[in-house]
Amino acid sequence: MDKIPAVKKARHHDSKNKFDASSCNQLCDLPDALLQHILSFLPLKDVVRTSALSRRWEYLWASAPNLDFNELEFPERVYFLGFVERALLFGDSSSLKCFSLLCFVDQEASRINSWITTVVRRKVQKLQLCLHFQAESGINYMLPSHMFRSETMIELYLAMPCHVRLPPSICLPKLKILTLVEVTFEDDGLIEKMLSVPSLQNLTLHKCNWWHLKALNISAPKLLRLCIVEKEFATDMRSNCPCPVLINAPNLLCFSYVGGLFSNYAISATSMLVQALVRVDGPAERTSDQFASHGYKLLRDLSAVNHLIHLILTYNILEEFNMRKVFLDSFPVFSNLLVLAFDLDRVKLDSKALFAMLSNSSCLFSIRFGGGLFVDSEKDEGILQPTPQCFLSSLKYLTICKFDATDNQLLAVSIMLRAAKVLDALCIKCSGHCSENFSGNLLQHIEELPRSSAHCTISLLT
Repeated sequence: MDKIPAVKKARHHDSKNKFDASSCNQLCDLPDALLQHILSFLPLKDVVRTSALSRRWEYLWASAPNLDFNELEFPERVYFLGFVERALLFGDSSSLKCFSLLCFVDQEASRINSWITTVVRRKVQKLQLCLHFQAESGINYMLPSHMFRSETMIELYLAMPCHVRLPPSICLPKLKILTLVEVTFEDDGLIEKMLSVPSLQNLTLHKCNWWHLKALNISAPKLLRLCIVEKEFATDMRSNCPCPVLINAPNLLCFSYVGGLFSNYAISATSMLVQALVRVDGPAERTSDQFASHGYKLLRDLSAVNHLIHLILTYNILEEFNMRKVFLDSFPVFSNLLVLAFDLDRVKLDSKALFAMLSNSSCLFSIRFGGGLFVDSEKDEGILQPTPQCFLSSLKYLTICKFDATDNQLLAVSIMLRAAKVLDALCIKCSGHCSENFSGNLLQHIEELPRSSAHCTISLLT
């Protein structure tokens, strides 16, 4: 494909000439470069329609810097294949900013690989591939080696629910953004090279499969953001997933994890980490001990980061610690944590694990209970006692969401107001059930509750 000479196109103007705005009376008078820039903002189908405007426009669309091909938009596969073929045939050798391809591989693997090779040789900067396979096809597909030896590629998005076979040599000196979706990593050691490109800044692994590897190593010196959405493993693999995920990224700023903690995550050399999100599903059957152990190790590694100021958790990861005294007695210390948020799950204020978390986060400035807050018992004796240091000296802002105004939720608010001595603002976001559970003036009732901070303002949002 890439060896076919470019088709000679009719032009009204020499592209080397300077553009004279005073002589431009209509759109067709604009230079090719400017017209192609305008076309880059349009969907590809609309760009193709411009070929009917005049002889000059006939092939201009094929030189557009952004090419986006989606097989699902075509009534028949043969039309799609021919359309992509013509677009790359009529295109000149100009550089591509973005090439996006969504298609089924089927029996055209070599044809599709020739397209990918062509755009790589056209110095593509952003490559997006969503390749699908029929379950019964049995295709042993391998991406072209040219794809992993690009001097210009800045961003690569690869969604491919099968094994990725990598070439022995990987050279992507400008790659900054890498997203892999539903990819199964081969046990050949080459994936470590892919995940450790020296220029890599953003890495996303979305439901990829690495359970059969001995270890998954991510060691990127310039990595700033890492997002891992862990794949749901089969039941027989959940309790025996030996593959650890080893993260060594000295300049990492943001870490995000979503999943069931099937793998054991180890984070080291992340002294710059500022924000972490840990959103975990509940433990799968027969994996409760593994879930708690992996969750504890992950929190312990995060607590060792000197600059971590924002931590988002789902509550069930702490709830698992309540039944394990060894974790409560040696709970990680978050000495620099300023913002703590509990996402999704409703939090029990009388949880031992929550008390350990608050007691070991002495500098907390803001706490958000995104899933709600309640007290599991009818009495408030011993809850938040002794009072965590952050409630006495640093906690200024408290947000409670999904508030139903039930008795156990009102009791939780009352305990928090009495404990927080320097609180500036309490924001309560009410659900639609508040009027069902409390018939009076709810804001007035809360404002009349005893509190330790006289200057605390209370707001209710519906």
